[in-house]
Amino acid sequence: MKSRTFAFAAFLMACAVARAQQTEIRLNPDMGTEAVAEAKRDYGMYAFLDQEANVIKIGDEAAARLRERFGGSDSSVVRVLHIGDSHIQAEGATSRTRRELQTRYGSAGRGLTAPLRLAGTNAPTDYSIRSTSEFVTSRLLKRPWQGGMGFSGVSVSPVARQFNITVECGAAFDCLRVYSSRASVDVTGSLPASVLSVLSPSDGITDILLLEPLTEITLNLACAEDVAITAISLQNGSKGVEYSAIGNNGATFASYASIPDFGKAVSSLAPDLVVLSLGTNEAFGRFTADGLRADIDALVADIRRHAPDAEIMLTTPQECYKRSVTYSRRRGKKRRRVRSYSVNTSVERVRSIILGYAEEHGLPVYDWYAVAGGADSAGKWLERRLMNTDRIHLTWDGYHLQGDLFADALLRMLTVQPDKNEIEDEPLGHH
Repeated sequence: MKSRTFAFAAFLMACAVARAQQTEIRLNPDMGTEAVAEAKRDYGMYAFLDQEANVIKIGDEAAARLRERFGGSDSSVVRVLHIGDSHIQAEGATSRTRRELQTRYGSAGRGLTAPLRLAGTNAPTDYSIRSTSEFVTSRLLKRPWQGGMGFSGVSVSPVARQFNITVECGAAFDCLRVYSSRASVDVTGSLPASVLSVLSPSDGITDILLLEPLTEITLNLACAEDVAITAISLQNGSKGVEYSAIGNNGATFASYASIPDFGKAVSSLAPDLVVLSLGTNEAFGRFTADGLRADIDALVADIRRHAPDAEIMLTTPQECYKRSVTYSRRRGKKRRRVRSYSVNTSVERVRSIILGYAEEHGLPVYDWYAVAGGADSAGKWLERRLMNTDRIHLTWDGYHLQGDLFADALLRMLTVQPDKNEIEDEPLGHH
């Protein structure tokens, strides 16, 4: 019986890998410079938003656990991990949610950063990881991977065993936790004046403790052969919220499930809450309801198996467009021409499957599809310049609005005690 179980699990993993390899990569377009300090907007400016839907659908026990953890943020670190696709990679929305939660509960640091630029893809604007050394790079949707793939969806393997990395961040940090595959890295030579000590609490993790908070540091590091760096967590030694994000262009539930030991790596972050914001890319490919449910289940089960104390929350994707392309002949030559854009109705199907899965498995869910305005709302986002001209991604203004709304929903769930007399027996995910 065990051999049959393992064989079936291997079959599901193979299917997930195959689906991950078939995904088209939709890149986040150039959105220009982000307005970092912009204040919250008046939601009343956008009549198409469904503000009544801006709630987290969550069971009483899960909500109580999260309230207890966030309520203890003055004496401990509360960790949130937000996993998604290109909507998350640039962190336009999560940067705002991070700001609101840390304003309310205190900041324990920037959290995860990833060598996205070194790997040749776009990165958030509030930090940079750069180097004068040479690397072999791997990205989640670029198969085959050239080096070991880490949980962040990118990895950089130094060509030489000694290399340098410069980390710069708008938020000061006094500890860098370097995550690497196969083995830990080390600081070469005598410790820089700014470094207090270097520890390796477990294989693949290196803690570099600083004498004082800095916003930039260059480290000369050494590693064994074939070691790949996948992420660097920036911490400040304070209690409060650490809100980390992992985002990859083109990512799906299946592509994250295909990363070896993904759930085990997530557990090393000790998250209290894991938010999964995926589904857009599935809506641009071929999928079945059963296949998508299996992909969601594979990822959720992997995380739950290794991080049983973490609450796992699902979110639904926002309505967007798909492009219709025709080919017309001109002077005897075939010419590609974009004829029109139309609403991608598969997004609503994906949303329904995610809501159904959350209800069936008792998971918290945030119905962003409904909050953003539901069916026929994409055109309104586009008219108000909240959606980018590719009609899939948002502008900075759009992502900021999304992040603020999600933060409001989280804070409402975390700070408002439910009135038992007003609770209805309403299924999870329905409004």
